[in-house]
Amino acid sequence: MDDRFVQHSRVSDAAQIIANENKFVIESYCFRSQTTSDSKIVKIGSIQSSIDSSATASVDEVRKGVFEKVEKIIEAAAVENVNVLCLPEMWYMPYPFYTPDGVAWRDFAEDVETGASSELIKKLAAKFKMVIVSPILEKESDMFFNTTLILSTTGNIVGKYRKIHIPPIEQPFLQRGSFDHAIFDTEVGKIGIVICYERHFPMCWMMHGLSQADIVFNPSAEDANSMSERLWFAEGVNAAVSNGFFTVMVNRSGTETFRDGRSFSYFGSSYVASPNGYATPQLSGETEGLLITEIDLDDCRKVKKEFSIHQNVHLDLYINKLSQMKLN
Repeated sequence: MDDRFVQHSRVSDAAQIIANENKFVIESYCFRSQTTSDSKIVKIGSIQSSIDSSATASVDEVRKGVFEKVEKIIEAAAVENVNVLCLPEMWYMPYPFYTPDGVAWRDFAEDVETGASSELIKKLAAKFKMVIVSPILEKESDMFFNTTLILSTTGNIVGKYRKIHIPPIEQPFLQRGSFDHAIFDTEVGKIGIVICYERHFPMCWMMHGLSQADIVFNPSAEDANSMSERLWFAEGVNAAVSNGFFTVMVNRSGTETFRDGRSFSYFGSSYVASPNGYATPQLSGETEGLLITEIDLDDCRKVKKEFSIHQNVHLDLYINKLSQMKLN
């Protein structure tokens, strides 16, 4: 961490008490920036959580345990005056597509409006006047989607993003979302979503940059000792610099044990990167926690104005060349 540009912030006693009583960590940082009349200060909360229940626990048992834990973490975020908060990919359930029977995972799927996690997060967003980014396993008719919801400070659903790039392990189960790369206007700025595996596709990030996103969230469930872990830090920082926005990289932690006895571990390492190339320290991969990051959205404008790459993209040349190529 470069102390000249990323500063450790004090956590209040009230928030620390909540963390100690519920066995999670809080780390808080601030990107140091020269404030101007155009400054817009936003506090981001990133929740790094795990699934504690056994592989044979019922859907209700799993949900109950995760809901109680996450509600306490969000309470601590509210004490710290967090404005916008993101949870990991499909945060209220074990990662579903490793179970050998391929049946139980469907019971965790939810309707966007009436699902159990949606109801909880709508209540908490309104209670704490906080924008919340909540990934779910969505069910619509007989189709399933890897979906992220964006909730306003009044608890209303601003919109949803369905994952477009589906990794091979999810393809037998999930439908692909529409190619809209929507940007969501919220009380804290323009938000974009890139779900887990989509992080590997530079043009996915680029579309959000061209749409003038301020913050792009990457809720994930990434396993340890994989190529994804090696690329994790480089991809988030590069996306922030190349596109002129803040990236919020949110992963699970802990180990999940499945019905056939296999275990699956996550590397955590949640962090936030700025458009001028700085990043917070990463949360430990072995802990549950809340990462709080104070940013100035005006840094997006300043970087795009001062860093020459943003004036020399020459998209017209690439569009012309791509139109002439035979693509897969």
